Amino acid sequence: MVSKQMEGLLDGKEEISFFLNNATDYKLKKYIEAGMPVRVEGKRWLAHKENLEKFFREYTMGEVVNPEGVSREITPKQATPSPK
Repeated sequence: MVSKQMEGLLDGKEEISFFLNNATDYKLKKYIEAGMPVRVEGKRWLAHKENLEKFFREYTMGEVVNPEGVSREITPKQATPSPK
C-alpha cells in the first residue's frame, strides 16, 4: 500500500473509479485503451489525479461527433444564418 501522504495519488481501482465519477469497469477499460495514465500491475492500480485531469482535458478536445456517430466540423458558413 502506498502512503496516503503523497498528495493526489489514487491507490486502487475503486479510488480511481470514484475520482472519475464512479466510472464503470467498461468505461475504465475504454479510457485505458485510449491512453489514460494508469499503472496496472497485476490487480494493483495506481494513478495520479493531475495526470488523469490532464488526460481528460486533452481527451475531451477531440472532434465534434453527433449522436449518430458521424464526425463533423462546424465551418463559419454553417455558423452564420443565410440571407433571406
